Amino acid sequence: MKSRCYNKNNRAYKNYGERGITICKEWLNNFVDFYSWSIDNNYSKGLTIDRINNDGNYEPGNCRFVTKKENGRNTRWLKIKMSIAWDIRNAYNLGCFTMREIADAYRLSVTHVCDIINNKVWI
Repeated sequence: MKSRCYNKNNRAYKNYGERGITICKEWLNNFVDFYSWSIDNNYSKGLTIDRINNDGNYEPGNCRFVTKKENGRNTRWLKIKMSIAWDIRNAYNLGCFTMREIADAYRLSVTHVCDIINNKVWI
């Protein structure tokens, strides 16, 4: 986490630190706090930390432990079916939902939802 968020020489920095992703102070400055949270939140060997909201930071309310396969499904580049893209566009065009509400419902970033609504992408 630290290297991706704070080391400009890390290959992944552009997708984390450069995007403004940070680690909460309690974890950044105190490994014991992070370790305690991890144990309390079902960490076990073979799991990886995952940010629930990919635009959010590494912090207790936005992280969980999942398998690598599950983590791979929760990416900014998540591919969705065209039918889901149509559902997203229709929900927004009804005027009953904000982009944030739609993003939360489909577990996407607001940027991704905006791109879908504006026909920049359908995946």
